[in-house]
Amino acid sequence: MTSPEQPSVLRLFIALPIPEAVKTEMEKVQRELGKMASGDGLRWTRREQFHLTLKFLGNVPSERTDALLAATRAACQGRKPFALRAGQAGFFPNEHRPRVLWAGIHGETESLHNLQHAIATATTEFAEKQEDREFAAHLTLARIKITRPAEAQALVGRVRSLKNRILGEWTADRVEVIRSELQPNGSRYTCLAVMLLADTR
Repeated sequence: MTSPEQPSVLRLFIALPIPEAVKTEMEKVQRELGKMASGDGLRWTRREQFHLTLKFLGNVPSERTDALLAATRAACQGRKPFALRAGQAGFFPNEHRPRVLWAGIHGETESLHNLQHAIATATTEFAEKQEDREFAAHLTLARIKITRPAEAQALVGRVRSLKNRILGEWTADRVEVIRSELQPNGSRYTCLAVMLLADTR
């Protein structure tokens, strides 16, 4: 029988960490927008949950974790750090049906997409199910449950005014494999491994 300390499966994803200074700017935007919806219309992402997801795996058998880490490490090998910039908020799926509020990712996005593709390809066999959506780099600010059209449109209008807002710049130099534990007050994240991107310049 599996003990609580050794679960049979781990809920995992692979991501780029976000610098604390960028997290602080993201929280400022959250506070500015906090009065745009009543009740629980906006469910804000907590500071400790800010990250840039490269691949969500879902439940991975614990005995396969070492193989997953090896595959992720191999996908990162030989790749250089690259510059990223966060800003220009938007919505999924669109402004007419806003369900997710996000901050966009800019900068050396070709390097980002190449890294993401390599990791997604290398870890396909570990994923609980395969994504049918194209990778869209973003930082989630909030989940939206607004039911009043007037409130939703007011939020959209306010976010449009932030289109030139820059939340920070940084050099992405590491990839993390993260465990997500579902809890009543939201997911708790634990970093299982870090893969450094080697600067060979």
